[in-house]
Amino acid sequence: MNRVLQLAYVSRASSVLAPDDVFKIIETSARNNSRDDLTGFLIFAENRFFQVVEGSRSAIDALLSRLGEDTRHSQIEILSQTEIAQRAFPNWRMKRLKPDTRIGAPIGEAPGLDHFPTHLKHLVRQFLAASQPASEAA
Repeated sequence: MNRVLQLAYVSRASSVLAPDDVFKIIETSARNNSRDDLTGFLIFAENRFFQVVEGSRSAIDALLSRLGEDTRHSQIEILSQTEIAQRAFPNWRMKRLKPDTRIGAPIGEAPGLDHFPTHLKHLVRQFLAASQPASEAA
């Protein structure tokens, strides 16, 4: 069985993106990921991206090269890069997860985290906690 690379990274949007812009990014990513046999998810919060992508090392390397040239975001920081026996998100070509913004919802939560591997839950929670607007984080 071929092992899969799982990559988690964060980046900052180069400009303020409208919800429609984020939708277009998701739509294009899903199409490209289908072509490249990549799976994963993206969270966009407070003008920052958190993404997990799974696939072959060569497909991930090609993606990182494209991301480095993408002017819509900058400050790419790889948080984790792990070989895994099987995909955690085999049916998600590029799923968008949204932070839980209900009043009283715990900071750092997003619907659907229950089945995530522990290390990814931790990274998502860190990202979401750091992405809180200053007035809410205080």
